[in-house]
Amino acid sequence: MTGIADWHRALSTAAVLGTDRRPPPPNPPGFVARRDTESPRLLLDQAALAAALVKAGRVAGAEEPVDPAPRERLPYAPESAVQRLRTLLDVPPVPRELRMHLLARWLRTAASRSVIVPPEFIPALSAHSAGNPDLRAALAGVWGERGRWLAPRLGPAAVTVATLSSDVVNVPEQWPALAAREKEHLLRAPADTVIGVDDSFLDRCLDERAARVRDAARDALAARPTSAFAHRMAGRLSRLVDVEGPRRRLLGSTDLVVRVRPPTDLDEAATRDGLPGVATDGDRAASLRAILRSAPLHTWTAVTESTPDQIVRALAGDDVVLAAISTAAVTQRDSLWAAALAPLAAAPGLVEVLDTADRESYVVSRLPSARPSEFTGLVDMAEQPWSASVASAVLDRLASARDDATWAALPTLPIGHAAHFPPSHLGRVRALLDAPEPSGDNPVTRAAFERRRRLLHATVTFHAFDQSIQEGFA
Repeated sequence: MTGIADWHRALSTAAVLGTDRRPPPPNPPGFVARRDTESPRLLLDQAALAAALVKAGRVAGAEEPVDPAPRERLPYAPESAVQRLRTLLDVPPVPRELRMHLLARWLRTAASRSVIVPPEFIPALSAHSAGNPDLRAALAGVWGERGRWLAPRLGPAAVTVATLSSDVVNVPEQWPALAAREKEHLLRAPADTVIGVDDSFLDRCLDERAARVRDAARDALAARPTSAFAHRMAGRLSRLVDVEGPRRRLLGSTDLVVRVRPPTDLDEAATRDGLPGVATDGDRAASLRAILRSAPLHTWTAVTESTPDQIVRALAGDDVVLAAISTAAVTQRDSLWAAALAPLAAAPGLVEVLDTADRESYVVSRLPSARPSEFTGLVDMAEQPWSASVASAVLDRLASARDDATWAALPTLPIGHAAHFPPSHLGRVRALLDAPEPSGDNPVTRAAFERRRRLLHATVTFHAFDQSIQEGFA
């Protein structure tokens, strides 16, 4: 027997085969078995020992003394607020999705009062913050000196909290040693997590051997309308756009005619910039789409001397061009073009580019007639917590069920959306919660009613506990 691992394997074999066929092994060094113990009892004793060793055993070793935690500079949260935190962690009155919202709410309220969380809660809060950026950021602001001291000892989640503000990579310094997949990841990383990724660096990346790195560099350059890459794409686009109609037009007139031709020849830099070429109809169409997706949107207004609204109306019959321009609007985060395109195009992310007011108007206009399958996606585009207009539109839809058919078409919102209703609408939420149950025993109707009831009840409970948190800090 050479060690604990070998002993554990022999013990497992004896347990599987039975002690009549394979007696239990001798205890490992340092562990003494009771004398005159029958094999079955000895096996059970050893199984208990193995369980203890697996859960808690480790080889003793020397450790360096640990410096004590620094003294706290801020006071702890008042006991009344701490009691609310304890309830949220131990016996939450709301579902898990809402508990995360309330924990973040507690932590942000503590930060606003310049108090910190008592240290005994830090391990549990660190565990809850894993995979939840909002909660991690809120915790980082109120865990005090003790939290920063504990972070390296609490596992990856806490270490992530501790390094939220310092985890920035200098890309050019690390670039030579990186694999292609790592290079692509850094080129697609959020701008606030990397440094050194400027236009000239990205342009050099167009000469990388790996296609995935070149593609990532092109995508990044397409989001920078002032880059040399964007300037080259603008020149190509301007040669492909034909404008017909009077050159001097009254604002708002509809006589603008715009046609876009596929390229028939390309410059020497086209292949480096990712254009497939012009050898076939498919190549020319693909090259045109690439140019449309990457050219700065101000190219269109310069060439046509028109507004985005006028240009989009003129292109209304060309779905391919509108789809490519929509991608450009998303990439370049252009809210003016997104507002012009939103009524006609459905590119992923287009509505999110709209400014807050336009995005809310779009959501509110679509909610009354949205299919149940798209309802949640629509409301998730709105600012949270919801404005009065969005909350009213959601409640209008939830209150619209009258018979089995309309109950069956009622959208289902995840329970976490209960946190998005503003307090101003609690009266209407309670009134809808008190509405009579539907008559009849249609199972689809009963299920829809129960889903609505759970959401409304969760909304009332969430706001009641949120109010108690604020009172706890008062």
